[in-house]
Amino acid sequence: MIVYNKTKDITVSDNVKVADTFLSRFLGLIPKKQLLSDEGLLITKCNGIHTCFMSFDIDAVFVSKDFKVLDIITIKPWRFSKFYESEFVLEFNSNFVYGKISVGDFIELREKR
Repeated sequence: MIVYNKTKDITVSDNVKVADTFLSRFLGLIPKKQLLSDEGLLITKCNGIHTCFMSFDIDAVFVSKDFKVLDIITIKPWRFSKFYESEFVLEFNSNFVYGKISVGDFIELREKR
């Protein structure tokens, strides 16, 4: 999956996996020991996250059903986010999204070809 920022007219990442099943959404990034620099995860039907059992900090981008960025947080292991009126959450390495995505931006999800 490719994450494209329509507001800034830039590709954020072309290395995003999708978590859209119960198991993949439940596990999220827990099985990972680290992420590649541009690697990310899109969690569908998600309005809050946790980082229990994770070993690294992440940036979480909460996105509404109309693809507007509602909030961006950096979250450490063993923490819980607050709940948002989001449709999905993008997770990346800590400090990866700053400068690429801002609150209020509109993003687009594109299939890799």
